[in-house]
Amino acid sequence: MIKNKIAEELEDDALNEFVSKYGLVQHSPKLKTIFEGFNSYLYKYVACYNGQEVVGILPFIHYKNDLGDVVHSLPYLGYGGGCTIDDDNEILSSMLLTLMEYCQQKQILLLTICTPPFSKQLNVYTETLQPDYIKDNFYQYIPLRSDFLTLMNSKNRNNLKRNLKHAESTGIYLNQDNSEEMLKVWYETIYKPRLETTGGAIYPFEVFNHLRHFFGGDRVVVQYAMLDDTIVGASILLKQNKSLDNFMRVVGNDYMHTQAGVMLDYWSIQYAQSQGYEYYNWQSCDRVDSPIFKYKENWGSKVDKHFYITKTINSIEEFKRSSLDEIIENYKGIYVLPYSEFKKKG
Repeated sequence: MIKNKIAEELEDDALNEFVSKYGLVQHSPKLKTIFEGFNSYLYKYVACYNGQEVVGILPFIHYKNDLGDVVHSLPYLGYGGGCTIDDDNEILSSMLLTLMEYCQQKQILLLTICTPPFSKQLNVYTETLQPDYIKDNFYQYIPLRSDFLTLMNSKNRNNLKRNLKHAESTGIYLNQDNSEEMLKVWYETIYKPRLETTGGAIYPFEVFNHLRHFFGGDRVVVQYAMLDDTIVGASILLKQNKSLDNFMRVVGNDYMHTQAGVMLDYWSIQYAQSQGYEYYNWQSCDRVDSPIFKYKENWGSKVDKHFYITKTINSIEEFKRSSLDEIIENYKGIYVLPYSEFKKKG
């Protein structure tokens, strides 16, 4: 008989062993430490046991705010949802019901699950939660059952060869390193300036640093692109069970012309194929017609969807009277509802 409980601290090493075998990196309770320095973020998880055996885990954030508390899995880390032994639907449904009970007890307004990629359990989420909102989000991936180069047309293969040759002639080389020092240099001199230029959401340093600290050399690879002794870019790659995920890849504003990004991507796709992964997951980008989308498409990428599934737990009528600017300000990094549900300023 299965039994669930909600916990905050890592109570059992068996949970880590379970996640290593069945889960995404994001499912690990070790990552609770990312949120310890953030006000209003309460990290918790549903753990499911069959006797003494761990058979499921579902981490989540209880986000506290004066406008109303919400539950989300998991801000900043991308995919969330549940992780179960052998993709067991009954266990997943059981954990979702336990999470809904928690939300009801804590007067939560909204519960949102960000489903994982390559999952065949969408129906379990929708049938159990009976959501009020479902928002799809695309992701791009390369299937790796055969040589990925065969998925590219001849023009794109030739462009790849030319760009790699340019990167090499410029002096770009790659260097794996798991130190906090190098990560901090990349974050301050490359990542933040680039995201400020593009207007993208800037993740707190703790997100990358805790991934490196807990999983570097195991389930996280940090690969740097170098020019002489200078960091010009980096990829942070997550080793999932089915896929190698390109969690973050950023090259500096002053080094875009070097094709360092192409060298980083080519290495990581080759690495994924050599390690026997089924997929190389680019994850998402801003929109389907963007230059980034087209760049990934040129590698022979396919498109699929994952979902933001939102259940209304308590009345949100007053909440929805908030302006969109208020919501953006009060729930930074937290998906609550489609923007169309809120009034725009003026």
